[in-house]
Amino acid sequence: MTLATMYLRGAGVDADHDRALSMFRAACNDGSARGCMRLGDAYHAGLAKGDAEEAQLYKRACDAGAN
Repeated sequence: MTLATMYLRGAGVDADHDRALSMFRAACNDGSARGCMRLGDAYHAGLAKGDAEEAQLYKRACDAGAN
């Protein structure tokens, strides 16, 4: 997850939002609470577009153990 955050922020690497979102999505789909939370945050911030609902992503994060 750290690498995805680096891509999102452009910290130490060139910013690549699409790559970061892809990494968050893959982590979320693999059951990562942090991946779901960060993907939900990206939708909330308007960085991600589409049919995913923030609330569902945050619920998946909680169900996976995020507080």
